[in-house]
Amino acid sequence: MAGRHGDLIPHRVLDLPWEGAEALRTTLGIVDDNEVPLDAEICASLDRRLAGLFADGDRSTARPFELSISEADTLVAGLQFTEAMSVHLDFFDMVRDTCQFVADQLRSLWSDDEWSAYHAPG
Repeated sequence: MAGRHGDLIPHRVLDLPWEGAEALRTTLGIVDDNEVPLDAEICASLDRRLAGLFADGDRSTARPFELSISEADTLVAGLQFTEAMSVHLDFFDMVRDTCQFVADQLRSLWSDDEWSAYHAPG
């Protein structure tokens, strides 16, 4: 089961602009609306934290956002779902390219070895 080793892998901090936080919240909303079988606790926690990141109303600068590999994996799965569900849209190419770009950015926060350890059985 993925994530068994997630608590052993260090979290990462990324500078997240307001637009990025809102895009990730949109992805979480799509996942929730479609009852995608992802970890509901992780999704709810991410949504709360993302919503609170810019609660002061200042959207002018990026904010540090701590992310676990389990949370990143959940967001990547949500982006993959969003991409798959958008295949019939006229602007699918834009959705696909954006989802892939964001997923690649999230994956790049950890090394291939860390991702392998995260997905390792047992």
